[in-house]
Amino acid sequence: MNKYICVVLVLAVICVKEWKFFVPERFYASHLGEISDFLDSHGYPLESHEVQTEDGYLLTVHRIPNGRHHVQKSTPKPPVFLMHGLLLSSVDWMILGPEKSLALILADAGYDVWIGNNRGNSRSKNHITLHPQKDRKEFFSYSYHEIGLFDLPAMIDHVLSYTGRSKLSYIGYSEGVTSFFVMGAEKPEYNEKILLMNAFAPVTDSFNVTSEIFNVLSAYPWLLKLANFIGWYEMFDVSTAPIFRLLCQSRTLCNLLYHLLGSSKEQMPDQDTQLRILSHLPAGLSLNQISHYIQGTITGIYGPLSQDITTKTDHLIYDVSKVDAPIILYYGESDNLVNQHRMLETVAKKLPNLVKLYKVPYANFNHLDFLYGNNVSLLNEEALRNLNEFNGRNVIN
Repeated sequence: MNKYICVVLVLAVICVKEWKFFVPERFYASHLGEISDFLDSHGYPLESHEVQTEDGYLLTVHRIPNGRHHVQKSTPKPPVFLMHGLLLSSVDWMILGPEKSLALILADAGYDVWIGNNRGNSRSKNHITLHPQKDRKEFFSYSYHEIGLFDLPAMIDHVLSYTGRSKLSYIGYSEGVTSFFVMGAEKPEYNEKILLMNAFAPVTDSFNVTSEIFNVLSAYPWLLKLANFIGWYEMFDVSTAPIFRLLCQSRTLCNLLYHLLGSSKEQMPDQDTQLRILSHLPAGLSLNQISHYIQGTITGIYGPLSQDITTKTDHLIYDVSKVDAPIILYYGESDNLVNQHRMLETVAKKLPNLVKLYKVPYANFNHLDFLYGNNVSLLNEEALRNLNEFNGRNVIN
C-alpha cells in the first residue's frame, strides 16, 4: 500500500472521530424517534429490562409481551429470545415495522418476544464500576468471546427466571450465532436451556469470505494496530449515524454502503427504508470485536482472541461438538460473511444435534438481507414454522 492511500485512511479515521466538523447539523437528529414511540404507533407494547452480567456490565433487554391484536389467554406464551449481529442492536429486529420485522411477526404470532443487546452497544453502555469514556480502554476490552461467556448466559437466565420457564427458543443473527456457539462450547450446561436455536447467517471463523471490508482488514492488519495506537477502542457508535445518513442522500453512495455491509442489489431496501435503518445503525462495536473476526479471516481459526491475530500458534479452538442444543442453520448462497462450503464442512458436520439446514431459496441472498432484504419473508416464514413445530403450536394466535 503506497503512502497516498495510507494518508487517505488516516484522514478517514479523523473524519469519523471528528464527524461534527464535517456533517451539517440537520443530519444530527434520529428522524425516527425512540423505538418505543415507533412501536406504540403500530400498537405494540415495549418493556425494557436491565440485566447485570457476572463481570459487571449492565445490559438492556427489550420485551414485546404481546402483538397488536392481543387477546388474554390462560396459557402462558412461549418465550423466544433474539440476538443481533455486529454493529447492530435490538432495534434492528423491529425497525421495519409489522409484516417484515421478525420480532413483531413473532409477537403477533403469540410469542413472548425478548430481544438482547450486547455490552457496549448503544443500548447497553453501562457498567457497575467502569465508565465508557473515562475507562474507555477497560470498558471496551471485549470481543464476541465475552459476549458468549457472560452476556448471553445473563440474558437467557433473566428471561427464564422472569417467565418461569426452563427452556426458550433462540434466534441469532451473525454475531448472535458466533457468540452462541462460544456459550454452547464454553458453558455447555446452557445447551439444556435452549428448546431450539435458529442460526441466521452463521458466522464462525470468517475464513475466505467475500466481504471487501474483512478482506482489506485481513490484508492490512496494521490498520487495527493503528486504531489501537490512537485509542479508538470503541468504533462506529450510534453518534456516527449522521455521517452515513449524509452519505445516503446519494442513492449511489448509499447502495455502495449497503453493498459493503452485505446487501445484494436485488434485495436492497428503498432509500426511505435505508435512512430509517440508519437512524439507529451503527450501534457501535469494540476494536476487539472486529479484531476477533479478522483473526478468523487471517488464520481460519474459530477460537479465543489472541494478542497476535495473524498467527496460528497457541490458539485454543471452540469445540462446537459440545453445542448439543437443537439447531437449524439458515444460510444464503451469496452471503459475503459466510463461506458456505466451509460452514457446511467444518461447522454443520460437527454439531451433534443439527435438526435442519435451510438455504434461503433465492440465489442472491446476502448477509444483510437476513434482516432487511425485500424477500426476507422467505426466511421469516420458515423460522416461524420451525418455532411453531418445536413449541407444539400448529395455529398462529
